[in-house]
Amino acid sequence: EGAAGEACFQECVGEASPQAQQQFAAVGQCLDANCAQEANSGDQDAFMDCAQSACGPELMACFGQ
Repeated sequence: EGAAGEACFQECVGEASPQAQQQFAAVGQCLDANCAQEANSGDQDAFMDCAQSACGPELMACFGQ
């Protein structure tokens, strides 16, 4: 959590391939553009529903099976 968690996250992203970094960024951009209200509400179920419906292709490209 906090600064240590952010440093770990940045290191992980930094070690990812350029394609993986691009796919991960696309997920974040989609969620920011489409699900910010749900994210800020604290309603995890509403956020997950929004993420799946609005950003399904981006999620699958990044985290697909």
